[in-house]
Amino acid sequence: MSRRFFLLLLFYVCAITLFAQTDSTATESDTITAITANTDSTDTNTSDTTKRPGFLARLIALFDDTDSTYIEPNLYNYAFMLQNTNFYQSYNLRAIADDNSVQRISLSPATTFRIGPYLGWRWLFLGYTFDVSRPEKAGKATQFNVSLYSARIGVDFVYVKNTGNFFFNSIYGFQDVESKDIRGMAFSGMATYNHSLNIYYVFNHRHFSYPAAYSQSTRQRRSAGSFLLGFRYDISRCKFDYNALPQMLIAEDKLFEGFKGAAYDHRNYSVSFGYAFNWVPLRNVLVSASVMPSLGYRLQKGEHFELDRQRVWTNVKNFNIDFVNRAAVVWNNSRLFVGISLVNYLYNYRADKFGVTNALTFFNIYAGINFLRRHEYRTAGKNKW
Repeated sequence: MSRRFFLLLLFYVCAITLFAQTDSTATESDTITAITANTDSTDTNTSDTTKRPGFLARLIALFDDTDSTYIEPNLYNYAFMLQNTNFYQSYNLRAIADDNSVQRISLSPATTFRIGPYLGWRWLFLGYTFDVSRPEKAGKATQFNVSLYSARIGVDFVYVKNTGNFFFNSIYGFQDVESKDIRGMAFSGMATYNHSLNIYYVFNHRHFSYPAAYSQSTRQRRSAGSFLLGFRYDISRCKFDYNALPQMLIAEDKLFEGFKGAAYDHRNYSVSFGYAFNWVPLRNVLVSASVMPSLGYRLQKGEHFELDRQRVWTNVKNFNIDFVNRAAVVWNNSRLFVGISLVNYLYNYRADKFGVTNALTFFNIYAGINFLRRHEYRTAGKNKW
């Protein structure tokens, strides 16, 4: 039911924004898409007429509406690139005793090194990368993410599942045991699942371009920034078997009670607000960064959103603050592009005696080419490719 809700929400936002535009027949010189009807040069008594574009054409023009003095239009319909994706995930678990003393355990799966092809259509990129470093562990970890970057609206979908491929990074608060005694040791007692949908709106979309930084479909000509407003829906699950911990951590009742119930299954609804900036230090070079914190309300499995009981305001522990951070450096001459990008998702969870901070980081290195010029940017006598 939740997936249908968000699909309908996205369609509603697009439709309302589209039909809120004026139906002026005059097209500004700095808009990306210009669709003009043919005129009959042999009939001097016939005035020029402009054919009203269809719904799909107007929708695409709406998403791509930018000021060409700041953002160079997307000249091509398609792009092909090869990308190396390095995925890093960390779980920092903490338990609190009655005297407020704290124990911490930091775990991470093996970092993946993946390579694969991507195909882009204007502001949508789809592809698949293959783990070339540890193919024997591919069955224990799965990562999938799709991002849509348009001038006005962006969408992120992230799916990450790990069924036991974890290693110890560090520990804190365990008597007579130090991090060096356990670092790098395998731990099979935890399984995790993250599913996230993030939809956001770019206010200064005519001057600031997310696609220039993350989908290479436009070029930022002048430096500019923008505020962002979004909505996020997350599903997070974690199973933790403390009996699988090394004996040195659980012997003699060293382990706090909070770790013995360290499992959760919840849904999270968040409203996010942030800021992004594109800096153009040199021609064809772009440096981009953004921070987008979100304030959300979390429901455990089986719980329902019940305003009539005032649970939203009285159960303060269900509120949480998460973050989505992005950074990129790109060289793009309109035809060829190369760059690096980093997208980080930071999730927080806390209960009475237990808490966890989960960080998902995608670090990408890519190079590609744009091809098949859009009809309005083709030059007579030249190859359309």
